[in-house]
Amino acid sequence: MASEEAVAQAVKRSAKLRPLSEYPALLDGFDVDHDKFMGLLGSDDMRRTTWKDFAEARSLGANGFPTLLVRDGEEYGIVGRGYLSADRLLPVLADWLLSRYEQSGDALFCEPGTVC
Repeated sequence: MASEEAVAQAVKRSAKLRPLSEYPALLDGFDVDHDKFMGLLGSDDMRRTTWKDFAEARSLGANGFPTLLVRDGEEYGIVGRGYLSADRLLPVLADWLLSRYEQSGDALFCEPGTVC
C-alpha cells in the first residue's frame, strides 16, 4: 500500500491539467494497459461522460478537487473538501455516519454476537 505522502503527491501531480502525451508516464507502476487507456482518454465518449460526471458532482455540491461525497440511501453529503489525511478524514466521516444514524434511530454498529 502506498504511503499517505505518496498518495498526497500523486493527487497533487494528477490534479494539474497536462498534455495527453504526458499521461502514459503517470500510469507507470499501475497495472493499466497504456494504449487502451490513452485510446479511451482521448475519446469523445469519455469526454461526454466526464463532463456529465462533473455536472452531477456540481449538482451535489462539489466545487473543487478533491471533494469526498458520501451517500446514505438516496441522500448525499460532503464530508471533505480538499486533501485530508486519514487522521483528519476518519473522524469527520465517523461523525457524519453517527449523526445520520442517531437521527434515524437505526443501529450503525452492533455488539459482536448480536443481530441488528
